[in-house]
Amino acid sequence: MHWYNGFGVGYGTVMMTVIGLLLLLGAAITIAALAMRRTPDDQGSAERILEARLARGQIDADEFRRVRDLLRTR
Repeated sequence: MHWYNGFGVGYGTVMMTVIGLLLLLGAAITIAALAMRRTPDDQGSAERILEARLARGQIDADEFRRVRDLLRTR
């Protein structure tokens, strides 16, 4: 089988196509991995902040329970 059929498609064109597709696939995987890594654990981090505010005395226990229950219902 000949790779050159008279229309300019040869080994170079096939190799560039394969390399381009591999680069595109690599970019898609990289973007997906970055998007998944940037997803925070909102409830856990919010509860940790709330616990720290309670420990510093910025809020009282009633406020802590009210906000914690509000966060858990979401």
